[in-house]
Amino acid sequence: MPFDVKDWKVGFHYNNILKLTKELPSKLFFKRTFPLSDFAGSDAAGTATFNSNIDPNNRRINLDVTVNNDEGSFNVNAGGSLSSKEVDELELSFSTKSIKEGLTLASGFNYFNKKLFGSAAYDVCDTTSVKVSLDNVDMDPIVSVAHKIDDHNMIKPTLSLKSYGLNYQWLRKWNGGNLETTWYPNDKVELNWSDDAKDGKWNTKVVIPQSDSSRTQVSVKRNWEL
Repeated sequence: MPFDVKDWKVGFHYNNILKLTKELPSKLFFKRTFPLSDFAGSDAAGTATFNSNIDPNNRRINLDVTVNNDEGSFNVNAGGSLSSKEVDELELSFSTKSIKEGLTLASGFNYFNKKLFGSAAYDVCDTTSVKVSLDNVDMDPIVSVAHKIDDHNMIKPTLSLKSYGLNYQWLRKWNGGNLETTWYPNDKVELNWSDDAKDGKWNTKVVIPQSDSSRTQVSVKRNWEL
């Protein structure tokens, strides 16, 4: 449940609202977006977003800082234990659009698991884009093609070049919400429904195993915006 405090958005989240008075919240969060001109002079364009999450039950904290402008973005994400006061998560990533029109390059590095990852996305035309991603841990190139059918529908097949695993995604948009359907052949179907309600967003996720539909999983989340 978020609240606006001056220029900050602060709030808390409970995994089980029925235990609201019996246990600590699962997450406390603090977020604010600043114009880059506040730090780098009046000529600096873009924004810097500071986002912090605290897990009081497991005594952990996560800090995320993202800088965005028209040419790309840079992100630092760090996490650690409040008990030991040690950082055990650190990831740096960036993206750029300045090399060629329609081309977006992205790369990043996770310090603790030594994972290096990157991607290249290219807008083939106004309605179709292709993206290739790879990391040095799985060494599995992933290729996806996104095609916009019209203002309300988009399809995106994704292929693993290592395992030849393929999934198909269909995104349907309407005023106030969208439904994302992903089919993993011989495995499952995932439905993610997002609905913009009056005081926040509802998110419903349904996972249907193809082998046994009686094991279908449903989860509903509510994001309050007061």
